Amino acid sequence: DMQCMWWEAEAGEALLVQGRIGPALKKLLSVERHFVDIVEDQFDFHTYCLRKSTLRSYVQLLRLEEHVWGHPFFERAAHGAIRIFLRLHDEAEARASAAARAAETGEADDGSEDAADKRKAASKARKAAARKAADASRREAEEKEAAAKAEKESGVAKKKDKQTPKGDGEKREVDDDPDGAKLAATTTPLADSLRLLATLQLHSADKAQTQLLALAVHRRRGRFLLALQALRRALSLLPASDPSVHTATVELFSAIDDALVAGPTPRPSPAENGSVGED
Repeated sequence: DMQCMWWEAEAGEALLVQGRIGPALKKLLSVERHFVDIVEDQFDFHTYCLRKSTLRSYVQLLRLEEHVWGHPFFERAAHGAIRIFLRLHDEAEARASAAARAAETGEADDGSEDAADKRKAASKARKAAARKAADASRREAEEKEAAAKAEKESGVAKKKDKQTPKGDGEKREVDDDPDGAKLAATTTPLADSLRLLATLQLHSADKAQTQLLALAVHRRRGRFLLALQALRRALSLLPASDPSVHTATVELFSAIDDALVAGPTPRPSPAENGSVGED
């Protein structure tokens, strides 16, 4: 991998503008994987620097690793990925609300709905099911085609490796999700966003965008004390007249009012809502 992180960040943001959630998430999370590789590769240099007595370079390495997760490229990619996860969460909530409203409307109209309306509704349901099945088969065909293409490319790479007399002996892993479909199909977007948010709050807490995203994540989780904490930190970094701070404040207090009207709700499990940032 070339690990051209500026291009991956630009490509991810451009794909998001186009509405291609899966590929956008794939590009942005690739940047995170590069930083994981950088952290893991540092261990090879500990013994090397001591063995070669390159102590000045060793000190520079240690200082780099202390702040590597605060690099602007990681911040940019993590911010974009968190926004996508929040969007996925909001879309899932909207679908659930629409389904609940449709179910309530159907129950209310059962007493007055005549046979013709029932036949019409059944016909619409059959057509929707047929469209859904067609979409599923199309996606399955696309996934099979992508898998076949990846397997073909892997075969070509293996053939080239065999033709090369001196190789490094490493096997290239085949990406089973080249388009990010599995990433976009996550059922725990808030937990996924918390994983990135925890790293940002440790190494980029002085960035206003980090605090605004923390506010947005905790507001959706119903953890209003953590959201208020993030709001106070954002206000220390941005003026109160900033539009993003004003919008976040209104959304937070509106969510608190809605929660007070709805009454207490059971606390979600860590698997559903994440457990990072509780303290």
